[in-house]
Amino acid sequence: MEAKMEFMKWFRNRYISEEDVEYLRGIVDDDDKIEELFGTDLVFEGNKLEGKLGLGPARMNNYQVCRAVQAYCSHLIRLAGGHVEGRVAVGYDTRAMNTEWSDSVARILLGNGIGTSLFQDPKSIEQLSFAIDYLRLEGGIMLTADEDDPQLYGIKFFNKQGEPMDEEEMIGTVLGFQSIQDQSGIKAYAGALRINSIHRKIGISNDTYFIQGIQNLSVNEDVDKDLKIAYSPLYGAGAEFIPRMFEDSGYKNVYTVKKEMAYNGDFPGLERPDPSDERVYAKVLEKAKNKDADVAIVSNPNVTEFGAAVKTGEGEYRVLPQDELKAMLEEYKAGFTGEKPVYTKIPGPSDIFLFVEMMAYNKKNEK
Repeated sequence: MEAKMEFMKWFRNRYISEEDVEYLRGIVDDDDKIEELFGTDLVFEGNKLEGKLGLGPARMNNYQVCRAVQAYCSHLIRLAGGHVEGRVAVGYDTRAMNTEWSDSVARILLGNGIGTSLFQDPKSIEQLSFAIDYLRLEGGIMLTADEDDPQLYGIKFFNKQGEPMDEEEMIGTVLGFQSIQDQSGIKAYAGALRINSIHRKIGISNDTYFIQGIQNLSVNEDVDKDLKIAYSPLYGAGAEFIPRMFEDSGYKNVYTVKKEMAYNGDFPGLERPDPSDERVYAKVLEKAKNKDADVAIVSNPNVTEFGAAVKTGEGEYRVLPQDELKAMLEEYKAGFTGEKPVYTKIPGPSDIFLFVEMMAYNKKNEK
């Protein structure tokens, strides 16, 4: 890729703002910066395109999102023989640009004649996966990043079963992405995004059905639902849903960290919202000690990972290493599951639910 030539093309890119154009003018003589941002292109890894926020093909930005979605649309249209009958789910976590980018994703889908089902607020990946399967959609797009790094942004693609698209399924999208070299290859709907037969929003009823599905995963009814739970979403997508999941499942003693319940992609006070980092437990352990909670739980921005601290016999709290936490959960499921179906397409809220059930089971049997 010729960096300087690519750089000059971006002055005419309709997917960037006037502020971005001003930034480009400011680096016009900085050859090193131009090479860094415009000399290479992002590369798909599995079903995801991911990178640091910034201008140029070496960074994640609105143009790269639109380019990737256009490639995905072209792939779906080819598979459908020219016209996609169903709709595609669009979800996002709490990273700063994702609400704006979800609008762009919807416009590219609609510009290609593909209907949308758009979440109205940040969600976990497992909720997106459930919606695809439950609503019988053609696939899904999630604006999120795998690493719990505030500087990383990304986009992930899912098939009609609600599973991450595998390498073979992604071939058409990857090749299409590489073939789009400027905005002329992108079709975008320019009108107002009004709710109609092809542009719909996914409402709170989807969460209700999802919670019912999670409750069906219960492997043990002999538990103590007086279990006291302290929880923080670390400013992520679990804020509204996880406490509701607990309460709808009969756990009434749920205490949240008010400050960290706000959606905030800057994750203030956290170097990174990573449940494996014991530093992120500071606020939730404060709350746990104040309420004499049995367990303290945190989750990452898209709720694919969670962490927990448990109260010891001395009244202190021990943060469980991730390997130990996962082993405990697997042992619990294996011991009680039997023939019960387990929804395991994507890790997330269902694992948190089963972990809490395990702790409530242990508390009941300690009495």
